[in-house]
Parts: sequence; C-alpha cells; structure tokens
Amino acid sequence: GVIFYELMTDQLPYTVKRAALPEAIRIICEDLPRRPSSHDRSLRGDLDTIALKALEKESVRRYQSAAAFAEDIDRYLTSQPILARRASVLYQLRKLVVRHRVFFVAAALLISAVVTVAVTFERLQRDIRTSAESVIALNELAVAVIENKLAETLHGQQKYDEAEPRYRSALATFLRLRRDDYAGRSLMSLGSLLMMRPAQGSQNKELDYENAEDSLLDAVEIFRKAGTAEKPRQREALLLLQTLYSPQHWKDPESLSRIEAALRTLDESTVGADGGSTIQRPTG
Repeated sequence: GVIFYELMTDQLPYTVKRAALPEAIRIICEDLPRRPSSHDRSLRGDLDTIALKALEKESVRRYQSAAAFAEDIDRYLTSQPILARRASVLYQLRKLVVRHRVFFVAAALLISAVVTVAVTFERLQRDIRTSAESVIALNELAVAVIENKLAETLHGQQKYDEAEPRYRSALATFLRLRRDDYAGRSLMSLGSLLMMRPAQGSQNKELDYENAEDSLLDAVEIFRKAGTAEKPRQREALLLLQTLYSPQHWKDPESLSRIEAALRTLDESTVGADGGSTIQRPTG
C-alpha cells in the first residue's frame, strides 16, 4: 500500500521524517493517512479508495492478498467497478459508460437525432394543422359574407322572413370565428330588419321589437369596444335604437334618454379610447 501510494504521489502516506522512532510507530499505527487526492486532485475516486484500503489499520479490512490488490488495480485500469467500494447502481452505470464510451456516445447522438426529428415532425404537423384550420376558417368566413350579402339583398326586397335566417346563420359564423367587425354589422342589419318586419303585419310584433333591441344593443357594444374607428357605425346603431324607443314602436323614456346621451357624447367627439360608455340594457 505504501509503495502504491508513493508511486502515485511521490510522497509517503505518513509524515515521519523528523519523528523519533516511537512517535513514528504511533503515527503509522494510529493516524489516518492523507488521501492521495490531497496531493493530486486527479487521483480522486477509485484510486483514493484502493490506496486507503491497502493502508487500513485492521488486517480484516485490508486486501487479503497481493492478488486481490492487483485485481482492483486491474479493474480500475479497465474501467470496471472496483471491489474496494460498495457498488451502487449509479457507480456501476458510470463505469459501464466509461468502458463502452464509443457505444454510449453513438447512442446519445442517435437519441438526440430521433428527438430532434420527432420535435421537428410535431412542429411541422402543428403548422400544417394551423394552416389547414386557417384555410377552413377563411372558407367559412367567405361563405358567411356571401350569405350575409344575400340576406341584405332579400332585406332590401322586403323579404324579411327569408332574410332573417340567413342573417342569423352568417352571424353565428362571424361570432364563432370571433370576427366582431362582421358580426357588428350583421347584428345592426338584423336589428333593422326586425324593426321593419312588424309593418308588414307580423304576428310577433312584440317579439320582433325585443329581438331588434337585443341585436342593436349587441352591435353598439361591439362597435364601442372597437374604438374610434367604428364610431360612425356605433352612431348608426344608436340612431336605430333611438327610433326603436320612440312611441312608434314602444315608449321607454329612460332607455331613450341614455341613447340620446350616448349620441351627444359621440357627436361632441369626447369618446375615449374605448369608444364611449356602455349602454345598459333596459329592465322590466
């Protein structure tokens, strides 16, 4: 053990040069030797363990033969787990990796390549899905715009019963696609239709007015959120509501005063960035 220690460090495991013989004997018999790695950090690990086992004070804890000592040195040189230490799973795995370094490097590169391909493929699939969904959404939007135009044509021809379901179908698509720009205009057109239809002798006059009110209030809110760019359309929707609350349809002084106040706010150009105050829905 002492020779092995000296071969590695050019030092003796015990400092006994200036000690008297009895003190030198005591140091060798009682003091723990310094770890080889205290002289050279590259000796940390298995070489520390082999050297200190060879220098154990108790004979039962030392290597039991020169062959056993040589075997552990050979195991270290061939990157195998040494017998002088408890072989944990992590320790054995580390030794296995060192022994088969080329294989594990190749395996790591292969795994890295597979993961890269998988991630790229997943990203490509996601992009394809997103593109397909965008194309479908654009197609649905185009169909809804055409349907809304057809509804406006029927509306202009006073074919209200034919126009209403087309407005509603187009509106449902606009709302699902979150196209508030189209939805607000469709709501305003639908509200206008529902105000006009009772003049043709509709059997559901009251219901038509209630639905018109709902549509126009929703349109006002959408245009309000859109801000300054939709102020003209917001004003148009408010004017339709003002007409709806007149005695010709039904009298609602409180709602009418709120609409008139909102119109004054728009006309005076004092609308904030959000497009003005929300019009509360009438109660009762």
